This record gives sequence, structure tokens and C-alpha cells, in this order.
Amino acid sequence: MIVKTHRTAVDIILNQKYAIAESRDIRFVSQLDDLSQFPLPDDALITVLSNLIDNAIEACEKVEMAADRCILLKMRVEEQAAFLYIEN
Repeated sequence: MIVKTHRTAVDIILNQKYAIAESRDIRFVSQLDDLSQFPLPDDALITVLSNLIDNAIEACEKVEMAADRCILLKMRVEEQAAFLYIEN
């Protein structure tokens, strides 16, 4: 997966987490906006994303059927708000 969010640190962490998920037979689907205006600084955003994705990977590993293991990450930036949604 090659991510281009216009936040280099976020791109790196998402690519790393994607590779980890894939190596554990977990599909990783993302729908990402340009995150250059996401209101968290890089260090806080990396901490949040890393913890959320690590938790999602851990939960997916407990699912017996590999076909049912999936992580969905959505991040959107709109005029008045920014959204981060993760589902596993």
C-alpha cells in the first residue's frame, strides 16, 4: 500500500501498519483525505493511529476465519471538523 496523505509521518506509520496487518492475513482498507489540515500535530496523530491500529490488529488476530479479518480506516477533513473512524 502506498499512502499519500500529505503528512509524511502518517504515511510512514500507515504503510508500516498495513504491512503488519497483511503479514497476519488481515485486510487493511483505508479511505483517506488530504490530511495536511488534520488538527492534531504529527506526534499526537501518530500515537493515536498507532494505538488504534495495533488494537485492531490484535482483535482481528482473535478471529478464526482469515476471510473475516478486516480493518477499515477512514480519515476525513472538512471545513468545520476532522473525522477519524476505525472498524475491525
